[in-house]
Amino acid sequence: MATVLIALVLAAGTYLAIVRLPHLHDLWSSGYGRVLLVKLSFVCCALAWGAVHHFFVRPTLVRADAGALSRIGRSLAAESMVGVAILLVAAVLVDSKPPPRPPAPVTASVVR
Repeated sequence: MATVLIALVLAAGTYLAIVRLPHLHDLWSSGYGRVLLVKLSFVCCALAWGAVHHFFVRPTLVRADAGALSRIGRSLAAESMVGVAILLVAAVLVDSKPPPRPPAPVTASVVR
């Protein structure tokens, strides 16, 4: 179920980024885009760290000793701090102003 929820959150974030950033270069040329890139890097880090915990650490817990448990605890705490960093960057992103949208093309109407 977590995989489906992560996919939904990533899809919604991708959609909002496309809506809010009219051009690709806005990712690195606007303040909003740079904050979004920081958030995306933290999210990628958290997803990778979670995958390591799921695929490598979880099997280790089955045959764990005391030393492994202390290392895992520190790793989980660090992953939690990355999650907190994501929330802080998201708060900054909410307060940031996205770049202005380009003006819509004017269409001439024919009056008879």
